[in-house]
Amino acid sequence: MARLEQQPRQRMSPKDRLASIEEAAQQQALKEGLQTLTHRSLAARLGVSHSLIVHYISDLAELRARTYSKLILAELSSIQVAVAPVPTAIGKLTDLIGLLSVSGREETASLWLDGWTIGRLNSLMAAEVRTAMLAWQDFIEEILNTGVEAGDFDVDDVSGCAWEIIALFDGLNSHMLVAFGTPEEYKFRIAAPIESRLHLPPGTLTGTTNFRGDERP
Repeated sequence: MARLEQQPRQRMSPKDRLASIEEAAQQQALKEGLQTLTHRSLAARLGVSHSLIVHYISDLAELRARTYSKLILAELSSIQVAVAPVPTAIGKLTDLIGLLSVSGREETASLWLDGWTIGRLNSLMAAEVRTAMLAWQDFIEEILNTGVEAGDFDVDDVSGCAWEIIALFDGLNSHMLVAFGTPEEYKFRIAAPIESRLHLPPGTLTGTTNFRGDERP
């Protein structure tokens, strides 16, 4: 019987190799946290040598910051696409609250906390976190300005209001990670102060008016 010749392993181009490492870093960050990204953990995940990872990724702080930015801004982009077709600012805010309060966001929510924790001592990460927060600020301001122009929102400090809404979502990220409350509760807890701030009738952003603090939907 003729011996089958073993095909030589095809080498990845530098561009493809770097892309594979960055993809692995993103998957690991979501599953295990940004702090777990090391040369050795990535080498084990990809089944390659430690030295190969070091060759392509010399600065782990830069990798963590870049990984954070890509994943956080990817979620923002997906949310912007999702609410873009909604014709009113009230509708956009309603959908936004719904999208951020559902189960399944825990991995991305954890990235926000990782970014703040690492950014406390790392200026590179801190800069990426601020960039992400400014992108969210712009997004929320755009929705609020649309609502003000349409006469739907009564608010004279759009920038300050957007800041407060972002702070609510930041708190939601923390609560979600330890299951403090339920996703259905989250929607009402977030909507109520926003409705008050925008002078909207209770229930406007949730489609209901019968939820009270002593009840569980």
